[in-house]
Amino acid sequence: MPLLDPGAMSKSLDNDYGTTRGPNSAASHQLALFFDDPSLSTNPTDVEITGGGYARVTVNPADWLPADAGRKELATPAQFPATTAEWLESATHWGLYGSDGVWWDYGPLGEPLEVTGAGDGPLVMPVVFYDDSVATDAG
Repeated sequence: MPLLDPGAMSKSLDNDYGTTRGPNSAASHQLALFFDDPSLSTNPTDVEITGGGYARVTVNPADWLPADAGRKELATPAQFPATTAEWLESATHWGLYGSDGVWWDYGPLGEPLEVTGAGDGPLVMPVVFYDDSVATDAG
């Protein structure tokens, strides 16, 4: 049975991410970017951005704010490394991999992210929702 109370949803998210994470949670996460919905691929890395200086970004427990109303977000956007060239695809989704290599979560970006050349790496703000109903309610 799913959790229905937003407070319980928030506690569950805090058990997965942040400084109050539980013992089964990853020590940190790697934030990845994808050019297609990674949940539709049998291997999400098949749709991960490559080239142009792209590299995943480490997200540490202290980077997360406490969950609120069934949603969890970073205190500040994650800064990707400087780009060295244009990315051949636009990033449309983000994903989180645990330090153990396990895929934890993913979601769509608010709008496609295009890198047109060398320069500062993009900023990305992933928001983790307890479930799709919370994401829909959040607008």
